[in-house]
Formats: sequence, structure tokens, C-alpha cells
Amino acid sequence: MAWGDGWLPNRITPDQLRESRATLDRLAKDAGRDPAAITISVHGQPADRDLIRRLLDAGANRVLVRPATVKTDAEMGAELDAHRRDGGALAPRAPASVALSRARAPPPPAPAWT
Repeated sequence: MAWGDGWLPNRITPDQLRESRATLDRLAKDAGRDPAAITISVHGQPADRDLIRRLLDAGANRVLVRPATVKTDAEMGAELDAHRRDGGALAPRAPASVALSRARAPPPPAPAWT
């Protein structure tokens, strides 16, 4: 916890994330760091609005989805068209107060190499 400034879990459930966020917060406090300065970027999730919202609510700062598996360019075009019809956004934006609270923390200081 002395050097890290983020965590990149892959394919984690909202419950696992909530527990891990609590552990990270405790470790950060024990190290004299601001827990809000430790970000979580979840990777490898399906493009599911409800799941993305639950991960954000559980403590993720961002969620990166995995694209659907396709075999042809035509199938990829259909996936992209469907995404565009959906407004280009898989998850609704977080309320401004949530976005501000997550973005407010300054980055941790750079390590002093000796």
C-alpha cells in the first residue's frame, strides 16, 4: 500500500469488489494514505448496464467491458451499429456528486528513488 495508486481486478463480482474496496480503504488508512486516492478500474466485464452500475456502486472508479466475440467483419459491424443505436454509452453516467468525489483526490506523490 505504500506505493500503489490503483487496482485492476478482472472479472470480479460486485460483492467481491465491495469487500476488496473495504480492505483497500483500511490498508490505505493504516499506511496514512487517503483511501479515495486508490482507484479501482475493473476489467473484463460483459456489456451489461446493471452489472456496470452495481460495480460502480460497489466502489469501482471505472469499468472496462469486453467486447462480444464475433467471427466476421459483418458481425462486428452489427455490434457497433447496436452500440451506436444505444447512444454510444453502455452505462448511465454517475451523478455529478459521485464523479466529483471520485475525481477530487490528488494523485499520490511520486516515490523518491535513491
